[in-house]
Amino acid sequence: GILSFGIADFGALLFNRQLRGEAWQVAVAETYRNHVVLVGLGHLGFRVARALHELDVPFVCIQLDPTAAIVSAVSDWRVPIVAGDALKKDVLLKAGIDRAATLVVATRDDMMNLQIAIQARSIKPDIRTIVRMFDDDFSREMCGAFGITAAFSASALAAPAFAAAAADVDVVQQVAVDGQVLTMSAITLAPASPLIGRTIGQIETDYDLSIVLQRRGKSADLHPANDKLLAAADELTLFADVPTLQRLKRMAE
Repeated sequence: GILSFGIADFGALLFNRQLRGEAWQVAVAETYRNHVVLVGLGHLGFRVARALHELDVPFVCIQLDPTAAIVSAVSDWRVPIVAGDALKKDVLLKAGIDRAATLVVATRDDMMNLQIAIQARSIKPDIRTIVRMFDDDFSREMCGAFGITAAFSASALAAPAFAAAAADVDVVQQVAVDGQVLTMSAITLAPASPLIGRTIGQIETDYDLSIVLQRRGKSADLHPANDKLLAAADELTLFADVPTLQRLKRMAE
């Protein structure tokens, strides 16, 4: 009887292309670790997916309707797309939520986004949760009440902010300058960081960024001099694009 069921399942996968495709997507997702789970591939979700792809951050998507035209573009990046309702525990598990580092929820329904985040945290309490909320006041309340890492309202800067947060870049502020989104973030230099011993000017020139604040102990230097040397435990507030900030964050550790 067990053999018969196995043969039946194999036959279904062999002759049903859609079922075979879904099984393959789940199988690929099972190989991911410390990745981002992105829920929703609408207009915002697609922009977040594109930004994550450009940042080379591994991610798995959950999409209720995997036949949507926008999904094919994400599939071309060889990103696993799990079909189903992200409110369901088994769908989240298929996307590897129990192994993921970050959850990004980008559907158009605020309450659904919140419910998905709560469901994910019930599976993995320490997961970073980045949630789309249309109402700024509501988003602030939800962050405090449910331990959500960050919540962003839908705006022109939303997609880069989502991608930056998912890539573990602490976003202080974002602005658009001449069509380019620049992000302000802060990093702290670990004792073994290769940035130690270099000057402010060298870092700004080599990585095309601006250091707007250097904090050392209780003293803070706004716009530090170019010849000032960096030391362990220095906290730097930087202004740059997200890929550069992500690179500097890794070098600071």
